[in-house]
Amino acid sequence: MWRRTPAVDGASGTGSVRRGWWLVFLLLSVGCASLQLPAIDPSGRSILLPAPNYTTVVGHDVDPVTGQQRSPLLDQLLHRNRGPAFTSPPAVPDCQVPAQLPNQAAATVPELPADPVAPRVLVPGVCEDPMLAAHNANTGCLGHSRSPSNPQAVVTLMPKQQIAAVGSEIILLGGVCGGDGYYRMREPLEWAIAKGSVGHFVEPGQAMVGRLGLRGALGGWLAEPLPELLSNNYAVGCTSKKAQVLTRGTVQTNDDVIVESGQAWIGVTSPIEGDTYVTLMAPDLDGWEQRTEQAVIHWVDGQWSLPPAAVVQGITPHTLTTQVVRRITGSPISGWLVRYRILDATATFEDGSSQKEVMTDSEGRANVQIMPALAQGGMARVQVQVIRPARGTTDQLLVGEGTTAVTWTTSQLKIDITGPESLDLQQDGNYLIEVSNPGGLALQNVTVRAMVPNGFQLIGTAPTAQAFGSRLDWTIDSLGAGERREFRVTYRATQSGVVRHIVSALAPSSQAVEDTLTTQVTVDALYIEMWGPDPELEVPVGREINYTVTIRNRGDRPLDNVVISDRFDSGLEHVSGGSPIDWQLGPMQPGQERTVGLTFRVVAPGRQCHTLEATATGAPPAQVGRCVTGVENSNPPPRIDDNAGSPSDVDRRRSRLEVQITGPQQMIEGGEPGNFFITVRNQGDAPAVNVSLQTEYDNELEPRAADPRPVVPQRNRVEWYVSQIEPGGQESFQVRCEALYGNVSSSCVRASVQSADGDRATDEYCIPILPADGAAGRTSPEPNDRTLPRTVPRGADPLPGSQFDTFGTSQQRDRQLEPIRQDQRGLDVTIDSRGDRWKVGDEVDYLIVIRNNRNVSDNDVVLTVELPPQLKLVTYTGPVRAAPGTLDWRTFRMTPIQTLRPGESIEFGVRCRVSRPGDLTARVEVRSMRTPTGVVRDDVTVASP
Repeated sequence: MWRRTPAVDGASGTGSVRRGWWLVFLLLSVGCASLQLPAIDPSGRSILLPAPNYTTVVGHDVDPVTGQQRSPLLDQLLHRNRGPAFTSPPAVPDCQVPAQLPNQAAATVPELPADPVAPRVLVPGVCEDPMLAAHNANTGCLGHSRSPSNPQAVVTLMPKQQIAAVGSEIILLGGVCGGDGYYRMREPLEWAIAKGSVGHFVEPGQAMVGRLGLRGALGGWLAEPLPELLSNNYAVGCTSKKAQVLTRGTVQTNDDVIVESGQAWIGVTSPIEGDTYVTLMAPDLDGWEQRTEQAVIHWVDGQWSLPPAAVVQGITPHTLTTQVVRRITGSPISGWLVRYRILDATATFEDGSSQKEVMTDSEGRANVQIMPALAQGGMARVQVQVIRPARGTTDQLLVGEGTTAVTWTTSQLKIDITGPESLDLQQDGNYLIEVSNPGGLALQNVTVRAMVPNGFQLIGTAPTAQAFGSRLDWTIDSLGAGERREFRVTYRATQSGVVRHIVSALAPSSQAVEDTLTTQVTVDALYIEMWGPDPELEVPVGREINYTVTIRNRGDRPLDNVVISDRFDSGLEHVSGGSPIDWQLGPMQPGQERTVGLTFRVVAPGRQCHTLEATATGAPPAQVGRCVTGVENSNPPPRIDDNAGSPSDVDRRRSRLEVQITGPQQMIEGGEPGNFFITVRNQGDAPAVNVSLQTEYDNELEPRAADPRPVVPQRNRVEWYVSQIEPGGQESFQVRCEALYGNVSSSCVRASVQSADGDRATDEYCIPILPADGAAGRTSPEPNDRTLPRTVPRGADPLPGSQFDTFGTSQQRDRQLEPIRQDQRGLDVTIDSRGDRWKVGDEVDYLIVIRNNRNVSDNDVVLTVELPPQLKLVTYTGPVRAAPGTLDWRTFRMTPIQTLRPGESIEFGVRCRVSRPGDLTARVEVRSMRTPTGVVRDDVTVASP
């Protein structure tokens, strides 16, 4: 309850009457037109009520023209004429609306306050603490006449409508807004609650009584009367002279009520549900419509809890629950309406709508299910409104509202595998596995799994995977929301056919996902290699040319009925007859190869060619062709007849070959390899053409590397071809050997050189092989029982009818001999990016130049470009296009260049875009008929973010 200054009980009897008559006399003597008399106590406990309770007798009025107080008796005596009752007033400006209305509802439903607490009155100011006195318009002030009524003034009352919980207290603010747009002070006000309403007044405002407490005692005498609660539904007061701040005794300021100067306030409460209709009247205002104002308070016995914000894992539906209970008893309320409205398009209710109204059940709950509209989830805001149903003449009431949110976090895994869709047999393929988490929550303990396909051999992984048989596993401790990880796998295709790659990812809190990729492994099972004279070489008519042919089964399945057939021009002659010639090789197992020798005689000048083709059942054919140029022999063989002169008449210009082997003085079993050097010289006075050099090694010595690259590298034999050695010229060769057995007194290297015109020479070089330190040495196998070759390349089987004899036994090649040094005079390639540092988004232009440094032409020149993963191909330029079937544009091969003339160079351009930072290593490789091992060059730069 509001604090009030205690009042002193009034005296009874003669003293009271005597004082009353003195008061009447005093008032009449000063000419006041109104009179206040002590009010009679209706309870019977005393005769008169204590101050400030009075009975007012009105004996005067106000002159509407002059605005002065006057006496009716004086008016009659002076015969004054009254003017018009009202004049036309100007428009009345609105009074200033306070910054915060009393009991103003927040944007969200506030927690209902506890039991009402009487507000405290705070008077602004530092030093003064004045009492806010009420103005009684019916009382004169010691001879001063009161002001006339202003017809432009109106009564204001706020709030006009309010919803409140039962048991709480509502503050109403009232005032008189004058014609000047400001509240009028010391205006009398009367508060009343209509009959039939619930609730009652609590306090009709409160004013300070001063430091000495005299204002309360003088109320109604020399000072303003105090506000007074005459009954539970009726109170009187006046507008204040000073501003006030009403608080509930809390530290928060949002529940304070600001009372402006010129306003009055009153508190209203109700313990039961219903409506309270309050009327405010200003009795000094003349206009009936201006001096009253009404307000209504709807009391609600209920409190509610809105659904809290929720985070849902997955995309499952979520239930929103609003509960409504009685505020006083806490029992549930059924039949109230709760309206849900989804504010975002990321979710719907179970029936697909975005708005739904639900009645509270017997437990006071209103449930509704909401589900995401997107597969990846998301966040949806939901507006919740609590509505009390209509009662009697009262419509539905929106008693509370708020907003909640539901967030779905999918935390789902995603996995993708990319790589080449086609590979050649024995070709390596790089595959990229990408694992990502497009959800909103991190995933823990993610396992990435890849199965090594049948027919594929694992070459490497990055990062390193754990291998369990044919299964590869990677573990990710934590995969954050939106994070992506990469895993790389390199396989080698070892079997032809269609291969299906399967990768998967799984985590305890997410469903397992997988992805697949199909790769077609193709193979040209039959493969032919042919070595022989330089195609640009001019061969005199009548001379023989020798070729070594290797047929290989590169497939993964056996080949049946392998047949080779050679078709040659009429300018070439074979001893077996005319073109074509055939040879049945029979079945060939995977990886098996056969080497044969082929000899032709040039019988006509001009360009002479032949084509060798290999066929097998169920395999596409393979073929290779070579050509030579026949010229008329300027030095025909001598003819001797009866008229021939002495031998000096015969032209004896010939080539004369010599071969010499040098090497280490001795070797040690299992020690450092030894280098053997073979030098072939032409000591004659004519060029040596179609020179073949064969070297043979005892079983204790094994060739490991050779330079230049031999055409026939085998376990115990290495062979080279030289197109021509000019008179006085020489060619050098080198072979690096390893000693396999020790305790051998003599192990030899033999060399045999032969030209097309039959000139030949041999040499032999033998050294001892010592056992390893402290070892007796291994037993050497039986010494070789071989003879030096004559004209057939080592290991080659002659075709039927060929004049070549078999040189030893045909053996399978054990390994490809490594080149000892790069032939700087041969094919070369360069790559230049024209820069060393790049940024993401830059375009890099690579210039690739291929040059033939030989003095003879080269054929079948093939360029292969390999780009780093940080680059994406934009375009390329060059004399030829990329080979058909190039799908992975990080590694692509150009179609072969048929002929590259001596000293000729060609250029390619490759433009790429940097997609992510890192080291950029672009690699090019060029191969040709004369450089089958290839030349590799790299360009290394750096890309920054």
